[in-house]
Amino acid sequence: DGTAHNRHQDALGQELAHEASPGGAYEVRFKEGWISRGRFEVVDRPRRLVYTVGWDGNPEFPPGSTRVEITFEAQRGGTRLVLRHFGPPSRGLEADGWAMYLARLTALAEGRTPPADPFERLASS
Repeated sequence: DGTAHNRHQDALGQELAHEASPGGAYEVRFKEGWISRGRFEVVDRPRRLVYTVGWDGNPEFPPGSTRVEITFEAQRGGTRLVLRHFGPPSRGLEADGWAMYLARLTALAEGRTPPADPFERLASS
């Protein structure tokens, strides 16, 4: 819905367009000009989400070149989220970015103001 879309956009990027169904495309445009694109492979609400991901202009990880798998499990009055990203290194910009964006999503889910967008700091390190 529109509220969920706005929350995702607030947490992840400046602009977000997606069709969350198998084969559907997604695109996130970050304020720094970076564009992440991919396609949904599995949309099993409310348990599992699998999609491809990559970056425009990145020859090492072009759009659709890596895979993200997210599982959701009800746990003690909340939800446990497990995210696995297959393809990029487990350290550096991509891994640090996920950790910071998951912190932002957690804050939004709990009704708190999310921490500042981390990309400017990550991009300059």
